[in-house]
Amino acid sequence: MKLLRMEFFKCRRRKIALICLAFVAVQLAWMGRTLTQMEPRELAQGWMSLLYNLAVIDAVMLPLTISALASRNCEMEHKGSTWKLWETVTTPQRLFGAKLAWGAILVGGMLLLRTVLLSLLGLAVGFPTQIPWGK
Repeated sequence: MKLLRMEFFKCRRRKIALICLAFVAVQLAWMGRTLTQMEPRELAQGWMSLLYNLAVIDAVMLPLTISALASRNCEMEHKGSTWKLWETVTTPQRLFGAKLAWGAILVGGMLLLRTVLLSLLGLAVGFPTQIPWGK
């Protein structure tokens, strides 16, 4: 827990939130443009179309975003001999575990925000059916 807190304090000023917000903004813009160009018969299947398009968008954007987040997360340790300094405090397994947990928290928060905003976008467009939470 202490290493996870250290990752938070270390990454606090690295503008990682901007990467996450840019990812969500681009996905919202892409999906908004797709949804506004739908014909009325396609809007009847709106949620399924949104989910299918979301899989394509994620296949393109998510690997790039995760690699940018991982790069920003480990950038500080690559400068100088910080990896060796960290090994005097903890084991590499615990350090990498904390980095993995911090990355999972960032990605999970980013995807949760995206899900909420895309659900609101679908409701704003006026899909005729309920949100298919099971899918």
